[in-house]
Amino acid sequence: MIWFLRLVVHVLDASPPSLRRGLASIATLIAWSHWQHHNAAVFDKIMPSTSDLVRAIMEEARSWAAAGAKGVNALIPVT
Repeated sequence: MIWFLRLVVHVLDASPPSLRRGLASIATLIAWSHWQHHNAAVFDKIMPSTSDLVRAIMEEARSWAAAGAKGVNALIPVT
């Protein structure tokens, strides 16, 4: 997970200040969703699926944007 944190720091440093809050929120959402997906695979015996994980992340990001999460709505279109 260290590589992910380094990537996030690099992306945030390279991003315009106006996008940093939204990007940090999305990075948190990605890490949390990955953790939940991992736990479901281990404890609930579901088959891990990258496409399911990405779909869940996008759905949750759209929900956050629709709810007015600061910065997220500038990055994720609400459809």
